[in-house]
Amino acid sequence: MNVERGVVTQPDNDVAGYFEAADAVGLDYVEVMLDGATDREWLSGEGRELLERYEGTGLAVHLPFEGLDLGSPFDGVREAVVAELHACHRAADRAGADTAVLHPTALAWERAHGGERLAARVERSIEELDARAAEAGLDATLSVENVYDALVATDDVPGLIEGTGASMTFDTGHARIDGHDDAEMARFLAAHADRVSHLHLNDTRTAADEHLPLGAGSIDFARLFSALPDDWTGSASVEVTTPNMAYVERSARHLDELLASGP
Repeated sequence: MNVERGVVTQPDNDVAGYFEAADAVGLDYVEVMLDGATDREWLSGEGRELLERYEGTGLAVHLPFEGLDLGSPFDGVREAVVAELHACHRAADRAGADTAVLHPTALAWERAHGGERLAARVERSIEELDARAAEAGLDATLSVENVYDALVATDDVPGLIEGTGASMTFDTGHARIDGHDDAEMARFLAAHADRVSHLHLNDTRTAADEHLPLGAGSIDFARLFSALPDDWTGSASVEVTTPNMAYVERSARHLDELLASGP
């Protein structure tokens, strides 16, 4: 199994600290949230400087999602969202990112517009983003993440990206909230290993988005990795909500222990 290992940034922490922590424990990349102070313009300024300073550390990005409605029933709004996300994808590709994670979210009033209609517009937006990426020759893989409390549930994502060049990002905490226990998560990964190229690894004690360090909750990560085929190639980001980089580093070491132990 060939797994690139990284860490997801959080907007209320200094992004330079993540690069320092990644360098300290030998992570392969930092996955930067393209929101707030680290928006797409950041990639050509401070971001470029950080990547040059930590030249051995690669880049992935999490495309912005708060307030960006891929399923908007209003054509002008949806088209503007697609245009902005494509601009972020292009900027990430120019900066050398390998992966651009996307939330397949619809924010409009479901009661008024209908869930099926909104979900269909999310699917259309993803198809348009994929087509624009292909036309622009982008190398950064568009990767659609499972999110909770959404029209598009974890089990729906493989069908959503069918027929596109997009892959799937599997988030362990989101899957737990979406009703998947360890056995169900393992079955999902085994069934869709050909489409899942990126993992968000965060622990939780209950069906909540706690973003705990790996090993601090109840998710059996060893079981999840055992469900993937031996020849699986992809990336895995630890996602820990903490200002203390020691917990990020501990999660990274725990991930390395899991990968070293094998199936």
